[in-house]
Amino acid sequence: MNTSQVSMEVWERIIDLVGTESNTDPITYYPAIRTCCLVCSSWLPRSRFNLFSKVSITEELSRSGLSRVYCLARTVCERSDLIYLIHELHIRPRTPGRAIPLVVTPGPGTWATAMVSLRTVKLVGVGWHPTLYTATISRFPTPVHLELERVAFDGASSLFHLIWSLPHLVCVILHQVTIPKMSQMKFMKICSMRPQAVLGCLTELSISGNLADEEHFPPPGTFGKVLRKVYLEFSSRHWHKIHRQWGIP
Repeated sequence: MNTSQVSMEVWERIIDLVGTESNTDPITYYPAIRTCCLVCSSWLPRSRFNLFSKVSITEELSRSGLSRVYCLARTVCERSDLIYLIHELHIRPRTPGRAIPLVVTPGPGTWATAMVSLRTVKLVGVGWHPTLYTATISRFPTPVHLELERVAFDGASSLFHLIWSLPHLVCVILHQVTIPKMSQMKFMKICSMRPQAVLGCLTELSISGNLADEEHFPPPGTFGKVLRKVYLEFSSRHWHKIHRQWGIP
């Protein structure tokens, strides 16, 4: 078949398939999709969209020996035409529990505040330290979707300060997130510190793992007052207490 007769819609579908992220290795498709960028000018827009719409960061260094966070920060600061393509930021170390500091030079405010099209922030298996993440993530101006998976926090306050630092959130997913055990009174004291101006848009919440246990389940009002959809995954032995605590019908 003469490839010149193939419609651009078909080529775009092929480029999308090349750009499909691998579940086991989130950045293996980069070389292939970069090659698509170089084929011809008509392939460039779709290839660039696949390359930048979802950015995955690991703790590994780039080929130039620089951290991937630094490479992203430099791209954001130097290529304003690419900023508007970045819709999702995934932070996932290849070695679970490793930290990936987001504070780089140029400083966090320089590149983080420039991410004006960023809608989703996802952290998977990162080693948590508040100063490595919250200082930068809180400067992202537009995220509406926050997903945390297999993240062990040093305390409930670190978890909620991260959530509260993003005032426009519509959806929060907490999958296998863990926090140290604490008394319900202390838990409620931390949650009472929630700023009134945040979580006014949060309508969807999903919780599973440690946070869904009776000893760690957040008090009512922790996630604001406009929730419409709540997905909970926990053992049946905790159901009755949580049912009463949150007033679930």
